[in-house]
Order: sequence, then C-alpha cells, then structure tokens
Amino acid sequence: MSYATQTDLVERFDQNQLLVIADRDGDNLLDADVVARALADADAEIDAWIGKVHDLPLPSVPPRLVTVACDIAFYRLHPAEPPEDARRRYEDALAFLRAVAEGRAVLDAGGSPPPSATGGVSHSAPDRVFTRERLDDFEGFR
Repeated sequence: MSYATQTDLVERFDQNQLLVIADRDGDNLLDADVVARALADADAEIDAWIGKVHDLPLPSVPPRLVTVACDIAFYRLHPAEPPEDARRRYEDALAFLRAVAEGRAVLDAGGSPPPSATGGVSHSAPDRVFTRERLDDFEGFR
C-alpha cells in the first residue's frame, strides 16, 4: 500500500527544495523514479512499524500516515547529509511510528475495532501503580 504520492510530497514541501534533491538529471523536473523509490522506502519503513499492531494493508490511509510518509521520503531523497529540518521531521516520524507500535499512540486506520471475545464490552488497563502494599513501603506515607 502506498501511503503518499509525489503530489502529496509536492504539496508539503517547496517545489524548488524538491528539485534540488530529486532532479538528478538536471532537466528542472522531479525524477519520478527517484521520488517513487523514496516513497516506496517510506512505505516499507512505515509497514515495519505499524505491521506490529495492525493488519496490512490498511483499509484506508490515515491522514497522519501521509504526513509521516512524506517526511520519511523527503529525508531519504537527500543524497548527502540532510538538513536539520529534514532530520528532525524524520526523527519525529519515527517517534510517532514507534509510539503506534508500542500502543502509546492511536492510528485511525479505518474499519471497526476487533470484537471482544464475549461479544460484549471489553476493558483493559495497565497494572496499578499505587497499591496499599507499595505505599506501605514508603515510611513517609504513614
């Protein structure tokens, strides 16, 4: 599944900035194969993270993943050392994907949530942090 297109990339970044990094033959046009390769690399990186918690392919592309794919592709398009802004966007994209994979962020991937085993309402929560036994260990709380 492709999360972003060349058009998405052009809409998010300055055309001149993209020409500097994605016009490898110097004809003042974006090289479609270079852009497609960067977008495919971004798709693979996204799938590696979200595939841990979502069935792939997703039923629809969440808008947040379009942005993430563009940020990763923009970073990957730089043949040499990417500028600080591109590096920061890439690291932010990876942080978001990591959070989704770890269940700390929600990805609205469309479709309905999986049904619970009993067909009723299900609930889950992390273990309690403060219990009577743990508080008893702290002398200052008595």
